[in-house]
Amino acid sequence: MSHQRNICLLAFLVLSNNVLAGDTLSPITVTASRTPVSIETSGSSVTIIQQQEIKDRQVPFVTDLLRDAPGVAISQNGGAGTLTQLRLRGAEANHSLVLIDGIEANDITLGSEFDFANLGTCGLERIEILRGPQSSLWGSDALAGVVNIQTIKGAGPLHIESAFSTGRFDTRQNCTGVSAGNSLHHFSLYGSYFENNGTNISEHGSENDGYRNTTFNFNYGINPLNKLEISLTGRHVDSSVETDDFLFNLTDFTSMLVDANMRTESIQNYFRIDGKLSNFDNILSHRAGISITDTDNENFVDGSKDSTSKGQKLKFDYQATLAHSFNNTDHSLTFAYER
Repeated sequence: MSHQRNICLLAFLVLSNNVLAGDTLSPITVTASRTPVSIETSGSSVTIIQQQEIKDRQVPFVTDLLRDAPGVAISQNGGAGTLTQLRLRGAEANHSLVLIDGIEANDITLGSEFDFANLGTCGLERIEILRGPQSSLWGSDALAGVVNIQTIKGAGPLHIESAFSTGRFDTRQNCTGVSAGNSLHHFSLYGSYFENNGTNISEHGSENDGYRNTTFNFNYGINPLNKLEISLTGRHVDSSVETDDFLFNLTDFTSMLVDANMRTESIQNYFRIDGKLSNFDNILSHRAGISITDTDNENFVDGSKDSTSKGQKLKFDYQATLAHSFNNTDHSLTFAYER
């Protein structure tokens, strides 16, 4: 079991011009300054992938969307389900912070990096990619930037959607979701399934290495008071991937990839509860939350368990923002505390 504790104190000032009536509204980014600002007024390098683009691309995994973003490099060790790393502007994979609905998803059992192999696109609302050093805002894991992923929150009448597809390598995938929302409540529940028989990447053997992934994600929010919002979010990922092995030659110090009966099974659980409170005509706002990240990875060789790694992270965070408008310019002072 691994344990990690961090305390971060920060305060910063953001000034931006108001958008005049009739101007085209640009996308809003939260990641760049921890408070919602127009992407045009942000001084950071940000790319936002909206929900409509996610649906139009019709790709199963988030990495298929991130490959086209500026400054992003994706590396994958093999077929679907194998270790997939993201690097921002040439930095290491564990130098980028990954947030899923405000939960730090970096796996401390993997050296505090996030394996993108199991992150599907089902039920996603938007992705924000913030490039450049962001440790002053988001802590030590954000040396190269932040990838902020937000799932769908229910709005409007009851909505049910489902999509099924099949393809090469006996691939089968499904995404099903239900959502709804009004002025008092909103909720969404999405589930996805992906499975294929894989391919053979070894030159010494013909065994295919398969992959399976089952993911559930839920969001619930309630507004019991006009200025108070409480939200719950959770995510469960159950995956299994077959891999090959390396055979080392001690004579000439070379290695080759050979077929092997190796398998890694992973379970990832994420949970967060937070509350938002605004008062004094939204001049002062507060946000506090508790997040839990729990990962369990088991490696099997010839059907027998070979090794196990488990990691847990419990995080408490609080943020207060003081906002004021003066001479058609918005000013905001933000204080954040994390442990």
